[in-house]
Formats: sequence, C-alpha cells, structure tokens
Amino acid sequence: MSDLSTMGFQASRKSPQGSSAVFPWRILVISLVVFVLTAIVYIGIEFGYKPYLEKQIKDVEAASLALEKQIDEKQRNDLIDFYSQLYNIKSLSASHLYPYAIFEYLEKNTNSLVKINSAQINVLGREIKMDALAPDYETIIGQIASYKSDSRVGSITLDSSKKRDPKDGGGVSFSIKIIFSNSMFGSQASQGNNN
Repeated sequence: MSDLSTMGFQASRKSPQGSSAVFPWRILVISLVVFVLTAIVYIGIEFGYKPYLEKQIKDVEAASLALEKQIDEKQRNDLIDFYSQLYNIKSLSASHLYPYAIFEYLEKNTNSLVKINSAQINVLGREIKMDALAPDYETIIGQIASYKSDSRVGSITLDSSKKRDPKDGGGVSFSIKIIFSNSMFGSQASQGNNN
C-alpha cells in the first residue's frame, strides 16, 4: 500500500513535468505558423501588390504627360489667366458697393405725394441727403415713418422743414438724411431686391 501512495505521488510529479515539456512545443508551433503567415503576407505585398501599385502610378503619370502634351504652353497660360480673371471678378463683386439699390429703395418707399428735388449720395458713408417737397407735415411724418420701418435703414434725421408760400406752390419743403446699414449696398442686398 505504501508503494501505491508513493507511485501516485510520483505519477503526479511526472505529470506536471511532462506537460511543461509539451507546452513550449505548442507555443513554438503557433509562433512558427504566425511567422510563416506574416512572411507570406510580406512577400505577397512586396512582390505582388507593390509592383501593381507602382504600375498604376506609372500609368497615371503617363496619362498625365500625354494630356499635358495635348495642351500647349500658351493654352495653359491662357487658362490660368482666365481663371485668375474670374476669381478676381468674383472677389471684387463680393465686396463691390451697389449704389443703385438706393434708387430702387427710394422708388419703392417714397410716398407718391412727396417730390424729391435733389439727393446727394455718399456710398462710402452709406448715407443720402435729400431735399423734397410734401403737401403737408402729416405726409412728411408718414414718409419718415415709412423709411424708418425698413430694416436696412440705420437712422433717419429731419434736418429742416419749412412751409412754403401758397404763391410758390404751397406745401412743405424739407431736408432729411438717411443712414443705411451695410446690407443696403452689398451684393447680397441687391440680389435680394432683384428677386
């Protein structure tokens, strides 16, 4: 009986030693398989896919050179000049001031009873000074209120008003100054007014 227990002890001792000897072989085999697969992928990329990509690059370069030969130097320079001019026109028109928007504004927003005698426009200052004639003060007040109600008007000032003699035709002559917001003169505002 004592032999059996000794044998069991020895058997259990051998078993871990035996399994530890087998375990490194499994890791070695797995490592070898991973290495072989990595080597196959590398060889495939280096000798298969890389030459394919290089051939594609050469084909595109050849097509580019052929296209370049079809268009001579003068045509290329003309195209570059034309594109440059278009770009300059676009940037200039985006920052250009459109003073005719004031005339459209006055035409649409001036009472038919008000007669504008003169107007001085300062585009850079975004203002207009007008001398006008109205039949009475109520018409002037209504006209100023009409101008003020537009969101493009920054401020409006009545500079002077004077009742005219009936022998001069009657009515009330007045001067006003309107200061507009930036949107009145910009290209966006003028496009919006045209629609």
